[in-house]
Amino acid sequence: MDYRYALLFLLPFVGGFIAMQVSSVNKNLLKLFLAFSGAFLFSVSIVDILPTLYQKNTQINSGVFILAGFFFQIILEYFTKGIEHGHLNSHGRRNQFPTAIVIGLCVHSFIEGIPLSNIGFLSEAQRVHLIYGVALHEAPAAFTLITLLRHNRISRSTSYIIMVLYSCMSLFGISLSSISTGMTFFDSGVLQNILALVIGTFLHISTTILFENSENHSFGRFKLMAIAIGVGLALLI
Repeated sequence: MDYRYALLFLLPFVGGFIAMQVSSVNKNLLKLFLAFSGAFLFSVSIVDILPTLYQKNTQINSGVFILAGFFFQIILEYFTKGIEHGHLNSHGRRNQFPTAIVIGLCVHSFIEGIPLSNIGFLSEAQRVHLIYGVALHEAPAAFTLITLLRHNRISRSTSYIIMVLYSCMSLFGISLSSISTGMTFFDSGVLQNILALVIGTFLHISTTILFENSENHSFGRFKLMAIAIGVGLALLI
């Protein structure tokens, strides 16, 4: 078991735990972290993963699955209301559990974990980069989810259960991939197509983070710095 898988649990758990402790949300700080994580995820996808995906996936056009992932994320956000890229708007009524949002986020995180197993398609370095990108992206999503649960006056015990469940979803996806590798219905070609699907969701999420969260579609100097750090870190590693 790769010890770096622990990041997939720890970062969203920490994000959710912080949301449980703070009395108010610093939206500007959240947007800066989102800009950093979005830039990192976008850069890793474009520079590191996409070239390998197109080089090795020769049986079926990867572009079809990337496109499908992009639009699948749009459909998924009908249920999640954009929680995965930091939307802090209140959804639902007080004391009402946001079932559709929680299920949608868990499905999203589960699918992200499937191509992260050591299946021999990606190099070790590429797999690690993707783990970092997913973990960084899941932390603010968990923070926003727990903030929503608190706003809806969901009990702390229930919120902690949801926080742990959500933090485990990517690991569940990795486990499914590891167990199923070699089976006829879940061979390397299927995993490559799932990776292309996930990259499509990454492209949608990261571009939405970078542009939708900008006031009047303009970039402040701090946000530009956060984006530059995210891109620079992705290129350095």
